[in-house]
Amino acid sequence: MNAKEESMEDKSPDTEQDKGKVSQLRYNTFRGIQWRVFFLSFQAAILEQIEELKKYQTWKENERKINSNIEVRPTEDDLRKLDSNLKKNTAFVRKIKTYTESQKTAILKDISSLNLNKYIDEIATAITEAKLKMSDVQSLLEICSVLHQKYAEFAPSLMENWRKVLKQQNLSKLRVDVRFYCDLISIGILNTKEALPILGGLLTSLTGNIEDLSNIGIIQTFCRYCGEDFAGLVPRRFKEFTEEKSTNVLLPVEKQKNVQSLLKDFYANICKKYANDYKEMKSVEKTNYKILMTKGEVFTERKKKLEELTAAFKKLQSQVEQLSDLLDDEMPQLQEEEENLGQKISGENEDEVTETEETNPDALGHLWEDEDTKSFYEILVDLQEIVPAILYKDSKIASTEAPKEDTNEDLEGEEILPDDNEEVAPPVLEEDEDIESGANMSAKMIFDAFLANLPNCVNREMIDSAATEFCMQFNTKNNRKKLVKCLYSVHRNRQDLLPFYARLVATLNPCMPDIAVQLGQYLKQEFRWQLRKKDQMKIESKLKVCRFIGELVKFKMFAKTEALFCYKQLLFDFSHHHIEMACTLLGE
Repeated sequence: MNAKEESMEDKSPDTEQDKGKVSQLRYNTFRGIQWRVFFLSFQAAILEQIEELKKYQTWKENERKINSNIEVRPTEDDLRKLDSNLKKNTAFVRKIKTYTESQKTAILKDISSLNLNKYIDEIATAITEAKLKMSDVQSLLEICSVLHQKYAEFAPSLMENWRKVLKQQNLSKLRVDVRFYCDLISIGILNTKEALPILGGLLTSLTGNIEDLSNIGIIQTFCRYCGEDFAGLVPRRFKEFTEEKSTNVLLPVEKQKNVQSLLKDFYANICKKYANDYKEMKSVEKTNYKILMTKGEVFTERKKKLEELTAAFKKLQSQVEQLSDLLDDEMPQLQEEEENLGQKISGENEDEVTETEETNPDALGHLWEDEDTKSFYEILVDLQEIVPAILYKDSKIASTEAPKEDTNEDLEGEEILPDDNEEVAPPVLEEDEDIESGANMSAKMIFDAFLANLPNCVNREMIDSAATEFCMQFNTKNNRKKLVKCLYSVHRNRQDLLPFYARLVATLNPCMPDIAVQLGQYLKQEFRWQLRKKDQMKIESKLKVCRFIGELVKFKMFAKTEALFCYKQLLFDFSHHHIEMACTLLGE
């Protein structure tokens, strides 16, 4: 190895760490150069735009001086010397109707050679009705200036046609028409006393409707091309690269401030809509996330709605950014959420999560498999319309004296599972208060037969009939206790009856709410007992109580928060039968 190679080897990085530092330094240098090049190119583009606008503004000022002080126009004798051929004049009008910038030279040549005195009205109509592009405006303004300087009738005829066209407000061409109309005022063709009120009415109409987003594009065009003339506006991005101020004297400062105020109010209203649309989009996004976390799938309708809201918001955001620059105003600050979506949802109260769900059960997706299932759980018989109030008013009064339903605080004390040696006991049912008499014995036998027939009520009509029969014939305090005991004591192998029994409770609840309260207390006590049991026997009984709770939740006869707490308790010891119980409760 020669001395040169040894020297190069000594200068090279010895470790991987040194190589990484060198690589990072090169990358940072490269990125710095990239950003510098980008800034310089952006600055050059802005300065080029400023120069073009200055030239255009200077041209308009010169044209305004010429068009405002026309002393001599061609006489009738001069016009008679020009070509009055009908075909050529008609062709000229057709060219104006389909005008493009490439036709400017030919049209100017025609104006100098043709006598258009008899066709001024048609030409004015063709100019106002022409579907122009932004690139066509300046060249057509030059043509209008030549026509105005040659024919005195041109400007009044053009003004009358603009009155008609602007009233129609064809939004597909109004964006270009507004700029064209304003520039005709700026170069002195249209009289300001006649033209400005029409422009003011048009701007008021456009700024008054913030729901039509197409109006925003028209206002943007006005601010970009005519803002300096009529409102003294200079875009913010231009102010950063030039210190020159607007010297336009087309309108007095007072009138410019009025136009500014109109545009600022419009921008403020757009900002409010911008903030509201953002909240709506975030609300739908949050709801979809909740559905995804709880149900595992977000339905197509809700996905499509979020996509539409997001697309509309991004479009509006771009428009607001442009207006903010053109009006030299601040962008509205959106209120960002402090916590991320997942953290917020995990800490929310269940009642708050389902606020919309209570008013519309299908708000968060399809809760029911089909319409029959939905009607089974949501469409109940109204006993208050069928049964006379005298038959159930006492039960309502008695229900106010009944013990209050257990709350989550009662369950929270059971959060820690007991030791294996701790004694557990099943829930104790209250004894019946039977009075021995002939009449009572007869009524007791009839009611016992009613209770014995309940397991045979295996469809909606039969269970609804049983609810009506109980309310009409057997509604006493003692019979209600017996009914609760019968419902609670359903055999562990007859879980098919639980949906019908839950519907029975829900149907009777408006007239006798104490039934749902007592049954709920028994089920919570049994759940605690089954939770504490350490044997792995009779899993059907454990599943029965979980499913019964689930069915009552569907009918809103059992608090959702309490059902979720039961599920939470199962997760503390997620093993053996607790797994099946949790799956059953969650499935319901």
